[in-house]
Amino acid sequence: MTPSSTSQQNRAPLAAVVPMSQGQVSSSRVSTATLLHAFAEFLRLEVAQGDAAPDTVETYHRIVGHYLAWCEATARVPAHATPDTVKAYRRSLIEEHGHKPASVALKLTVLRRFYQAAKERGLISDNPAAGVKAPRDKTDPAERITYLEEGELTHLLASIPQDGTMKSLRDRTWPKVVASRARASCVPCHQLTTQPNRGAKQVSTRSA
Repeated sequence: MTPSSTSQQNRAPLAAVVPMSQGQVSSSRVSTATLLHAFAEFLRLEVAQGDAAPDTVETYHRIVGHYLAWCEATARVPAHATPDTVKAYRRSLIEEHGHKPASVALKLTVLRRFYQAAKERGLISDNPAAGVKAPRDKTDPAERITYLEEGELTHLLASIPQDGTMKSLRDRTWPKVVASRARASCVPCHQLTTQPNRGAKQVSTRSA
């Protein structure tokens, strides 16, 4: 065996994960388990500067799990996803599951991070969810005034960074205070307002 042939054999297994010509990456050997491992590492190291709350991690995994189940049910391979794949998933969320624009936006945000983690680790060449946006909310503003359900509150809290700053602490605490006050007083969340008092926020209720 010549040195040249030996060198070629040593390089062959890397063909599926190293950049190919014109910046392309072959994803033919990238399994869903590999994508999930890259995403788990992303959650552990990147989200909230490496200190993601358990509910945030759980929400991210649940959303990605739903997407992967849809891929399996529709005979799609996650590693081969294109923008059209993500758009088809978006349509499914709206037409088949009845998700509102805010819920669709959260799921697309998580998918962008899922694929970005894979891209940064050289598993895919492009992020198929990067340019896919949620539909515009056409609901009349008055009709959007309602309670936050428990699942919606969890999603809201999961979207707020935990970076140790006063802003993130305030942003995570305030929805809990509002929701708690709403349940205690049996008034809709939209009747809870903020009144400035020397730079601090206070909870008050308006008469219906």
